[in-house]
Amino acid sequence: MQMAKPITKTPEEFQQENHERLAKGGVTIIEPPKKYLEILQDKNLLEKVMREVEKKVVGEDEPKKVMWNFMNMRMVENLGKGVDNLIANAKSGTGKDHVGEALFDLIHQTEKEELIKTTPKVLSYTRNRNEDPNATWNKCCLRLEDVTPDLLNDNSFKVFLSANPNKINSGKSVNKGKVINIEIEGKPSIIITAAETALKKEQLRRLPMIYLDEGKLQTIKILNMQAEEAESGLIKRYDSDLKIALRFLKRVKVKIPFAKSLTKVFDDSTDDVIARTAFPRFLACIKSSAAFHQYQRGVDGGGFVIANEFDFDYGALCLRKTTTNIRMIPLSRVDSKVYEVLKTLDKTNLEDFTNNKEIQRLGYSESWIRKRLDFLVGNDFSERWSERVEGIKKPVNYYKAKLIGELRVPTWKELMKKSPNEEYKEISVNNPFNENNSGINGLSGLFPHKMDVDKCTKCGKDGEINNGAGWICKPCAGVSQ
Repeated sequence: MQMAKPITKTPEEFQQENHERLAKGGVTIIEPPKKYLEILQDKNLLEKVMREVEKKVVGEDEPKKVMWNFMNMRMVENLGKGVDNLIANAKSGTGKDHVGEALFDLIHQTEKEELIKTTPKVLSYTRNRNEDPNATWNKCCLRLEDVTPDLLNDNSFKVFLSANPNKINSGKSVNKGKVINIEIEGKPSIIITAAETALKKEQLRRLPMIYLDEGKLQTIKILNMQAEEAESGLIKRYDSDLKIALRFLKRVKVKIPFAKSLTKVFDDSTDDVIARTAFPRFLACIKSSAAFHQYQRGVDGGGFVIANEFDFDYGALCLRKTTTNIRMIPLSRVDSKVYEVLKTLDKTNLEDFTNNKEIQRLGYSESWIRKRLDFLVGNDFSERWSERVEGIKKPVNYYKAKLIGELRVPTWKELMKKSPNEEYKEISVNNPFNENNSGINGLSGLFPHKMDVDKCTKCGKDGEINNGAGWICKPCAGVSQ
Protein backbone atom coordinates (compact mmCIF):
# COMPACT_ATOMS: atom_id res chain seq x y z
CA MET A 1 0.00 0.00 0.00
CA GLN A 2 1.43 3.33 -1.07
CA MET A 3 1.75 5.95 1.70
CA ALA A 4 0.17 9.35 1.12
CA LYS A 5 2.60 12.20 0.64
CA PRO A 6 2.89 14.52 3.64
CA ILE A 7 1.33 17.97 3.44
CA THR A 8 4.11 20.56 3.29
CA LYS A 9 2.17 23.71 2.41
CA THR A 10 1.09 26.16 5.07
CA PRO A 11 -2.54 27.31 5.39
CA GLU A 12 -1.47 30.68 3.97
CA GLU A 13 -0.01 28.98 0.89
CA PHE A 14 -3.22 27.00 0.37
CA GLN A 15 -5.26 30.21 0.56
CA GLN A 16 -2.94 31.94 -1.91
CA GLU A 17 -3.31 28.98 -4.27
CA ASN A 18 -7.08 29.29 -3.97
CA HIS A 19 -6.96 32.93 -5.07
CA GLU A 20 -4.61 32.22 -7.97
CA ARG A 21 -6.63 29.27 -9.31
CA LEU A 22 -9.91 31.16 -8.98
CA ALA A 23 -8.44 34.12 -10.88
CA LYS A 24 -7.52 31.75 -13.73
CA GLY A 25 -11.00 30.24 -13.79
CA GLY A 26 -9.80 26.95 -12.36
CA VAL A 27 -11.06 24.71 -9.57
CA THR A 28 -10.53 26.16 -6.11
CA ILE A 29 -9.40 24.19 -3.08
CA ILE A 30 -12.24 25.36 -0.87
CA GLU A 31 -11.26 23.39 2.22
CA PRO A 32 -8.18 22.37 4.18
CA PRO A 33 -6.63 19.01 3.28
CA LYS A 34 -8.90 16.17 4.34
CA LYS A 35 -7.25 15.16 7.61
CA TYR A 36 -7.33 18.75 8.87
CA LEU A 37 -10.88 19.26 7.66
CA GLU A 38 -11.96 16.21 9.65
CA ILE A 39 -10.49 17.77 12.78
CA LEU A 40 -12.29 21.07 12.21
CA GLN A 41 -15.58 19.28 11.52
CA ASP A 42 -15.36 17.13 14.64
CA LYS A 43 -18.47 17.82 16.76
CA ASN A 44 -16.26 17.56 19.83
CA LEU A 45 -13.67 20.05 18.57
CA LEU A 46 -13.77 22.19 21.73
CA GLU A 47 -13.38 19.17 24.00
CA LYS A 48 -10.60 17.91 21.73
CA VAL A 49 -8.70 21.15 22.29
CA MET A 50 -9.35 21.07 26.03
CA ARG A 51 -8.08 17.46 26.26
CA GLU A 52 -4.95 18.55 24.46
CA VAL A 53 -4.38 21.36 26.97
CA GLU A 54 -4.69 18.78 29.77
CA LYS A 55 -1.25 17.58 28.71
CA LYS A 56 0.09 20.75 30.34
CA VAL A 57 -2.67 21.98 32.68
CA VAL A 58 -4.64 19.78 35.06
CA GLY A 59 -8.09 20.94 36.20
CA GLU A 60 -9.31 24.52 35.63
CA ASP A 61 -11.80 23.15 33.08
CA GLU A 62 -14.16 26.13 32.93
CA PRO A 63 -11.51 28.89 33.19
CA LYS A 64 -9.63 27.26 30.28
CA LYS A 65 -12.77 27.29 28.13
CA VAL A 66 -13.50 30.92 28.96
CA MET A 67 -9.94 32.04 28.21
CA TRP A 68 -9.97 30.06 24.94
CA ASN A 69 -13.23 31.75 23.93
CA PHE A 70 -11.78 35.23 24.46
CA MET A 71 -8.64 34.29 22.51
CA ASN A 72 -10.79 33.12 19.61
CA MET A 73 -12.57 36.47 19.38
CA ARG A 74 -9.65 37.41 17.12
CA MET A 75 -11.42 35.39 14.41
CA VAL A 76 -14.64 37.45 14.51
CA GLU A 77 -14.60 40.11 11.83
CA ASN A 78 -17.72 41.98 12.99
CA LEU A 79 -16.63 42.35 16.61
CA GLY A 80 -17.60 45.31 18.79
CA LYS A 81 -15.09 47.64 20.41
CA GLY A 82 -13.45 46.71 23.70
CA VAL A 83 -15.25 43.38 24.24
CA ASP A 84 -12.32 40.97 23.82
CA ASN A 85 -10.35 41.71 27.00
CA LEU A 86 -10.12 39.32 29.97
CA ILE A 87 -8.22 39.20 33.27
CA ALA A 88 -7.28 35.85 34.82
CA ASN A 89 -7.16 36.87 38.47
CA ALA A 90 -5.52 34.70 41.15
CA LYS A 91 -2.92 35.12 43.85
CA SER A 92 0.76 34.59 43.07
CA GLY A 93 1.77 30.96 42.69
CA THR A 94 -1.66 29.74 41.56
CA GLY A 95 -0.46 29.01 38.02
CA LYS A 96 -2.46 31.59 36.07
CA ASP A 97 0.50 32.40 33.80
CA HIS A 98 1.07 28.70 33.16
CA VAL A 99 -2.57 28.26 32.09
CA GLY A 100 -2.38 31.24 29.73
CA GLU A 101 0.91 30.08 28.25
CA ALA A 102 -0.40 26.54 27.70
CA LEU A 103 -3.42 27.83 25.78
CA PHE A 104 -1.29 30.21 23.72
CA ASP A 105 1.01 27.33 22.73
CA LEU A 106 -1.80 26.06 20.48
CA ILE A 107 -1.81 29.32 18.51
CA HIS A 108 0.61 29.92 15.65
CA GLN A 109 3.37 32.45 16.23
CA THR A 110 2.03 34.83 13.55
CA GLU A 111 -1.27 35.16 15.42
CA LYS A 112 0.01 36.02 18.90
CA GLU A 113 2.24 38.23 21.02
CA GLU A 114 3.30 37.50 24.60
CA LEU A 115 4.72 40.24 26.81
CA ILE A 116 5.95 40.07 30.41
CA LYS A 117 6.09 43.13 32.70
CA THR A 118 5.20 45.45 29.84
CA THR A 119 4.53 49.21 29.73
CA PRO A 120 2.13 51.39 27.72
CA LYS A 121 5.04 52.61 25.60
CA VAL A 122 6.04 49.06 24.67
CA LEU A 123 2.45 48.36 23.60
CA SER A 124 2.48 51.53 21.48
CA TYR A 125 5.48 50.29 19.50
CA THR A 126 4.39 46.66 19.20
CA ARG A 127 3.09 46.05 15.66
CA ASN A 128 3.31 49.76 14.85
CA ARG A 129 2.72 50.41 11.13
CA ASN A 130 5.25 53.27 11.15
CA GLU A 131 7.92 50.75 12.11
CA ASP A 132 6.58 47.99 9.85
CA PRO A 133 4.06 48.95 7.11
CA ASN A 134 2.70 45.37 7.09
CA ALA A 135 2.16 45.19 10.84
CA THR A 136 -1.37 44.38 11.97
CA TRP A 137 -3.25 43.12 15.01
CA ASN A 138 -5.97 41.55 12.82
CA LYS A 139 -6.61 37.90 13.78
CA CYS A 140 -4.12 38.18 16.63
CA CYS A 141 -4.24 37.82 20.38
CA LEU A 142 -2.01 39.27 23.07
CA ARG A 143 -1.04 37.76 26.41
CA LEU A 144 0.14 40.17 29.09
CA GLU A 145 1.73 38.42 32.03
CA ASP A 146 1.96 39.69 35.62
CA VAL A 147 0.30 43.06 34.94
CA THR A 148 0.29 45.63 37.77
CA PRO A 149 -2.67 47.82 38.84
CA ASP A 150 -0.72 50.87 37.58
CA LEU A 151 -0.74 49.53 34.00
CA LEU A 152 -4.35 48.35 34.22
CA ASN A 153 -5.46 51.87 35.18
CA ASP A 154 -3.14 53.73 32.80
CA ASN A 155 -4.94 56.15 30.46
CA SER A 156 -3.00 54.99 27.39
CA PHE A 157 -3.80 51.38 28.19
CA LYS A 158 -7.46 52.31 28.54
CA VAL A 159 -7.43 53.61 24.97
CA PHE A 160 -5.62 50.48 23.76
CA LEU A 161 -8.25 48.23 25.34
CA SER A 162 -11.05 50.07 23.53
CA ALA A 163 -9.39 50.44 20.12
CA ASN A 164 -11.45 49.71 17.03
CA PRO A 165 -10.64 46.17 15.81
CA ASN A 166 -11.53 47.04 12.20
CA LYS A 167 -9.65 50.26 11.46
CA ILE A 168 -6.24 51.90 11.70
CA ASN A 169 -5.98 53.54 15.11
CA SER A 170 -3.73 56.60 15.20
CA GLY A 171 -2.04 58.36 18.09
CA LYS A 172 1.12 60.10 19.21
CA SER A 173 3.87 59.31 21.69
CA VAL A 174 6.97 61.10 22.93
CA ASN A 175 10.34 59.41 22.47
CA LYS A 176 13.57 61.19 23.50
CA GLY A 177 11.82 64.55 23.43
CA LYS A 178 10.34 63.99 19.96
CA VAL A 179 6.68 63.49 19.10
CA ILE A 180 6.28 60.18 17.29
CA ASN A 181 3.25 59.23 15.21
CA ILE A 182 1.78 55.82 15.95
CA GLU A 183 -0.49 53.83 13.65
CA ILE A 184 -1.86 50.49 14.80
CA GLU A 185 -4.11 48.42 12.56
CA GLY A 186 -6.88 46.64 14.43
CA LYS A 187 -6.75 45.41 18.01
CA PRO A 188 -5.70 42.09 19.52
CA SER A 189 -7.87 39.95 21.75
CA ILE A 190 -6.19 40.45 25.12
CA ILE A 191 -5.66 37.96 27.94
CA ILE A 192 -4.17 39.46 31.12
CA THR A 193 -2.89 37.67 34.19
CA ALA A 194 -2.77 39.66 37.42
CA ALA A 195 -2.57 38.93 41.13
CA GLU A 196 -3.89 42.38 42.08
CA THR A 197 -6.23 44.55 40.01
CA ALA A 198 -7.71 47.47 42.02
CA LEU A 199 -9.47 48.75 38.91
CA LYS A 200 -10.71 52.31 38.70
CA LYS A 201 -14.36 52.81 37.84
CA GLU A 202 -13.75 53.64 34.17
CA GLN A 203 -11.87 50.36 33.67
CA LEU A 204 -14.50 48.10 35.22
CA ARG A 205 -16.55 47.80 32.05
CA ARG A 206 -13.50 47.01 29.92
CA LEU A 207 -12.00 44.21 31.99
CA PRO A 208 -14.11 41.25 33.09
CA MET A 209 -12.39 38.69 35.30
CA ILE A 210 -12.13 34.94 35.59
CA TYR A 211 -10.90 33.32 38.81
CA LEU A 212 -8.65 30.30 38.99
CA ASP A 213 -9.03 27.50 41.53
CA GLU A 214 -6.97 28.22 44.66
CA GLY A 215 -8.37 25.23 46.58
CA LYS A 216 -6.56 22.31 48.22
CA LEU A 217 -7.88 19.69 45.79
CA GLN A 218 -6.53 21.61 42.80
CA THR A 219 -3.15 21.89 44.52
CA ILE A 220 -3.09 18.10 45.00
CA LYS A 221 -3.89 17.58 41.30
CA ILE A 222 -1.01 19.87 40.31
CA LEU A 223 1.45 18.10 42.62
CA ASN A 224 0.44 14.69 41.25
CA MET A 225 0.90 15.90 37.66
CA GLN A 226 4.33 17.35 38.51
CA ALA A 227 5.31 14.04 40.15
CA GLU A 228 4.21 12.01 37.11
CA GLU A 229 6.24 14.25 34.80
CA ALA A 230 9.30 13.89 37.05
CA GLU A 231 8.99 10.09 37.10
CA SER A 232 8.56 9.73 33.33
CA GLY A 233 11.09 12.40 32.39
CA LEU A 234 9.01 13.09 29.29
CA ILE A 235 7.98 16.47 27.92
CA LYS A 236 4.41 16.34 26.65
CA ARG A 237 3.90 18.02 23.28
CA TYR A 238 0.73 19.05 21.50
CA ASP A 239 -0.62 17.13 18.52
CA SER A 240 0.92 18.82 15.47
CA ASP A 241 -2.09 17.96 13.26
CA LEU A 242 -4.43 19.83 15.63
CA LYS A 243 -2.17 22.88 15.68
CA ILE A 244 -2.00 22.93 11.88
CA ALA A 245 -5.76 22.44 11.54
CA LEU A 246 -6.43 25.44 13.80
CA ARG A 247 -4.43 27.62 11.42
CA PHE A 248 -7.07 27.06 8.73
CA LEU A 249 -9.67 28.92 10.77
CA LYS A 250 -10.51 32.16 9.00
CA ARG A 251 -11.56 35.56 10.28
CA VAL A 252 -15.30 35.50 9.61
CA LYS A 253 -18.48 37.52 10.08
CA VAL A 254 -21.05 36.00 12.42
CA LYS A 255 -24.80 36.44 12.85
CA ILE A 256 -26.82 35.58 15.96
CA PRO A 257 -30.41 35.06 14.73
CA PHE A 258 -31.72 34.83 18.30
CA ALA A 259 -29.92 37.99 19.54
CA LYS A 260 -33.11 39.92 20.40
CA SER A 261 -34.13 37.19 22.85
CA LEU A 262 -30.84 37.64 24.71
CA THR A 263 -31.81 41.08 25.98
CA LYS A 264 -34.09 39.28 28.48
CA VAL A 265 -30.97 37.98 30.22
CA PHE A 266 -30.13 41.58 31.11
CA ASP A 267 -33.58 42.66 32.34
CA ASP A 268 -32.39 43.09 35.94
CA SER A 269 -29.01 44.58 34.99
CA THR A 270 -29.97 47.76 33.16
CA ASP A 271 -29.82 50.00 36.24
CA ASP A 272 -26.10 50.36 35.58
CA VAL A 273 -24.75 51.62 32.23
CA ILE A 274 -22.08 48.91 32.36
CA ALA A 275 -24.73 46.64 30.79
CA ARG A 276 -24.17 48.56 27.55
CA THR A 277 -20.70 47.01 27.38
CA ALA A 278 -21.51 43.69 29.05
CA PHE A 279 -24.22 42.81 26.51
CA PRO A 280 -22.00 43.23 23.43
CA ARG A 281 -19.38 41.13 25.24
CA PHE A 282 -21.94 38.34 25.72
CA LEU A 283 -22.74 38.54 22.01
CA ALA A 284 -19.00 38.42 21.26
CA CYS A 285 -18.65 35.21 23.30
CA ILE A 286 -21.39 33.60 21.20
CA LYS A 287 -19.82 34.87 17.97
CA SER A 288 -16.43 33.56 19.07
CA SER A 289 -17.84 30.06 19.53
CA ALA A 290 -19.44 30.15 16.07
CA ALA A 291 -16.21 31.40 14.48
CA PHE A 292 -14.23 28.63 16.18
CA HIS A 293 -16.74 26.05 14.86
CA GLN A 294 -17.02 27.75 11.45
CA TYR A 295 -16.54 24.47 9.55
CA GLN A 296 -19.62 23.08 11.32
CA ARG A 297 -21.98 26.07 11.06
CA GLY A 298 -24.42 27.29 8.46
CA VAL A 299 -23.36 30.18 6.23
CA ASP A 300 -25.92 32.50 4.66
CA GLY A 301 -25.81 34.15 1.25
CA GLY A 302 -24.03 37.18 2.69
CA GLY A 303 -21.16 35.06 3.95
CA PHE A 304 -22.19 35.23 7.62
CA VAL A 305 -21.56 32.20 9.82
CA ILE A 306 -24.78 31.46 11.75
CA ALA A 307 -24.53 30.90 15.52
CA ASN A 308 -26.58 28.10 17.06
CA GLU A 309 -27.61 26.54 20.39
CA PHE A 310 -24.12 25.25 21.22
CA ASP A 311 -22.71 28.75 20.74
CA PHE A 312 -25.35 30.17 23.09
CA ASP A 313 -24.43 27.61 25.75
CA TYR A 314 -20.72 28.36 25.38
CA GLY A 315 -21.36 32.10 25.53
CA ALA A 316 -23.59 31.63 28.58
CA LEU A 317 -20.78 29.76 30.36
CA CYS A 318 -18.43 32.68 29.71
CA LEU A 319 -21.02 35.17 30.98
CA ARG A 320 -21.64 33.20 34.17
CA LYS A 321 -17.96 32.70 34.96
CA THR A 322 -17.06 36.38 34.44
CA THR A 323 -20.14 37.90 36.09
CA THR A 324 -20.74 37.49 39.82
CA ASN A 325 -23.73 39.82 40.16
CA ILE A 326 -26.66 41.33 38.25
CA ARG A 327 -24.93 44.72 38.34
CA MET A 328 -22.32 43.15 36.02
CA ILE A 329 -19.53 44.99 37.81
CA PRO A 330 -16.41 42.78 37.84
CA LEU A 331 -15.09 41.99 41.31
CA SER A 332 -11.54 40.75 41.85
CA ARG A 333 -11.07 37.61 43.95
CA VAL A 334 -10.20 39.88 46.95
CA ASP A 335 -13.19 42.20 46.46
CA SER A 336 -15.47 39.20 46.03
CA LYS A 337 -14.21 37.63 49.26
CA VAL A 338 -14.53 40.93 51.17
CA TYR A 339 -18.10 41.29 49.92
CA GLU A 340 -19.01 37.68 50.82
CA VAL A 341 -17.72 38.12 54.39
CA LEU A 342 -19.45 41.51 54.69
CA LYS A 343 -22.78 39.89 53.79
CA THR A 344 -22.52 37.59 56.81
CA LEU A 345 -22.31 40.52 59.26
CA ASP A 346 -25.10 42.76 60.50
CA LYS A 347 -22.73 45.73 60.55
CA THR A 348 -19.02 46.15 61.17
CA ASN A 349 -16.28 48.74 61.56
CA LEU A 350 -12.82 48.60 59.98
CA GLU A 351 -11.02 47.29 63.07
CA ASP A 352 -13.45 44.46 63.71
CA PHE A 353 -13.63 43.56 60.02
CA THR A 354 -9.85 43.43 59.65
CA ASN A 355 -9.68 41.08 62.65
CA ASN A 356 -12.23 38.70 61.10
CA LYS A 357 -10.56 35.29 60.62
CA GLU A 358 -11.70 34.99 56.99
CA ILE A 359 -10.30 38.43 56.17
CA GLN A 360 -7.04 37.74 57.99
CA ARG A 361 -6.51 34.67 55.79
CA LEU A 362 -6.34 37.01 52.78
CA GLY A 363 -3.09 38.43 54.19
CA TYR A 364 -3.68 42.13 53.52
CA SER A 365 -3.06 45.19 55.66
CA GLU A 366 -5.82 47.22 57.31
CA SER A 367 -5.25 50.11 54.88
CA TRP A 368 -5.70 47.78 51.88
CA ILE A 369 -8.88 46.29 53.31
CA ARG A 370 -10.20 49.80 53.89
CA LYS A 371 -9.60 50.60 50.21
CA ARG A 372 -11.52 47.50 49.19
CA LEU A 373 -14.42 48.42 51.47
CA ASP A 374 -14.42 51.91 49.97
CA PHE A 375 -14.48 50.35 46.50
CA LEU A 376 -17.59 48.35 47.45
CA VAL A 377 -19.22 51.50 48.84
CA GLY A 378 -18.36 53.47 45.69
CA ASN A 379 -19.96 50.82 43.49
CA ASP A 380 -23.07 50.47 45.67
CA PHE A 381 -22.28 47.03 47.10
CA SER A 382 -22.16 48.41 50.65
CA GLU A 383 -23.49 51.17 52.87
CA ARG A 384 -21.20 53.30 55.03
CA TRP A 385 -22.11 55.66 57.86
CA SER A 386 -20.49 57.20 60.96
CA GLU A 387 -21.40 56.71 64.60
CA ARG A 388 -20.11 58.23 67.83
CA VAL A 389 -18.49 55.63 70.10
CA GLU A 390 -17.86 56.26 73.77
CA GLY A 391 -14.15 56.79 74.51
CA ILE A 392 -13.26 57.57 70.89
CA LYS A 393 -12.93 61.20 69.80
CA LYS A 394 -13.55 60.76 66.08
CA PRO A 395 -16.72 59.19 64.65
CA VAL A 396 -16.30 55.52 63.65
CA ASN A 397 -17.23 54.36 60.14
CA TYR A 398 -19.53 51.35 59.91
CA TYR A 399 -20.22 49.15 56.90
CA LYS A 400 -23.14 46.93 55.92
CA ALA A 401 -23.45 44.94 52.71
CA LYS A 402 -26.24 45.64 50.24
CA LEU A 403 -27.70 42.42 48.92
CA ILE A 404 -27.08 42.28 45.16
CA GLY A 405 -28.71 39.42 43.26
CA GLU A 406 -26.77 36.91 41.21
CA LEU A 407 -27.11 36.83 37.44
CA ARG A 408 -29.29 34.00 36.17
CA VAL A 409 -28.83 32.95 32.57
CA PRO A 410 -31.81 31.04 31.10
CA THR A 411 -31.42 27.68 29.40
CA TRP A 412 -31.77 27.40 25.62
CA LYS A 413 -35.29 25.96 25.96
CA GLU A 414 -36.35 28.84 28.22
CA LEU A 415 -34.85 31.30 25.76
CA MET A 416 -36.67 29.81 22.78
CA LYS A 417 -40.03 29.92 24.60
CA LYS A 418 -39.68 33.69 24.81
CA SER A 419 -38.00 34.18 21.44
CA PRO A 420 -39.66 36.73 19.11
CA ASN A 421 -37.89 35.10 16.14
CA GLU A 422 -40.39 32.38 15.15
CA GLU A 423 -38.44 31.48 12.01
CA TYR A 424 -35.29 30.73 14.00
CA LYS A 425 -37.29 28.75 16.57
CA GLU A 426 -38.40 26.36 13.86
CA ILE A 427 -34.91 26.01 12.43
CA SER A 428 -33.32 25.47 15.84
CA VAL A 429 -35.87 22.82 16.85
CA ASN A 430 -35.68 20.87 13.59
CA ASN A 431 -31.94 21.23 13.03
CA PRO A 432 -30.14 22.71 16.03
CA PHE A 433 -26.67 21.83 14.81
CA ASN A 434 -27.09 22.63 11.10
CA GLU A 435 -26.40 18.99 10.18
CA ASN A 436 -27.11 19.57 6.47
CA ASN A 437 -24.80 22.55 6.05
CA SER A 438 -21.14 22.47 5.08
CA GLY A 439 -20.34 25.62 7.05
CA ILE A 440 -17.56 27.96 5.98
CA ASN A 441 -16.34 25.08 3.83
CA GLY A 442 -19.09 26.13 1.41
CA LEU A 443 -17.34 29.42 0.56
CA SER A 444 -19.85 31.85 2.08
CA GLY A 445 -22.90 29.80 1.13
CA LEU A 446 -22.05 29.20 -2.55
CA PHE A 447 -22.25 25.46 -1.92
CA PRO A 448 -24.72 25.20 0.97
CA HIS A 449 -25.25 21.44 0.94
CA LYS A 450 -23.02 18.89 2.61
CA MET A 451 -21.32 16.70 0.03
CA ASP A 452 -19.84 13.21 0.05
CA VAL A 453 -16.17 13.76 0.87
CA ASP A 454 -15.09 10.12 0.56
CA LYS A 455 -14.32 9.44 -3.10
CA CYS A 456 -13.27 11.27 -6.24
CA THR A 457 -16.21 11.37 -8.69
CA LYS A 458 -13.82 10.80 -11.65
CA CYS A 459 -11.44 8.04 -10.56
CA GLY A 460 -12.81 6.76 -7.25
CA LYS A 461 -9.74 7.65 -5.17
CA ASP A 462 -9.91 9.67 -1.96
CA GLY A 463 -11.42 13.09 -2.66
CA GLU A 464 -9.33 16.12 -1.75
CA ILE A 465 -10.95 19.03 -3.58
CA ASN A 466 -14.57 20.16 -3.89
CA ASN A 467 -15.43 21.79 -7.21
CA GLY A 468 -19.03 22.58 -6.34
CA ALA A 469 -20.39 19.47 -8.03
CA GLY A 470 -18.63 16.85 -5.94
CA TRP A 471 -15.28 15.66 -4.61
CA ILE A 472 -12.29 14.94 -6.83
CA CYS A 473 -8.65 14.12 -6.15
CA LYS A 474 -5.82 16.54 -6.94
CA PRO A 475 -4.52 14.71 -10.07
CA CYS A 476 -7.99 14.79 -11.65
CA ALA A 477 -8.27 18.49 -10.78
CA GLY A 478 -4.91 19.21 -12.35
CA VAL A 479 -3.31 20.22 -9.07
CA SER A 480 0.28 19.17 -8.45
CA GLN A 481 0.98 16.96 -5.45
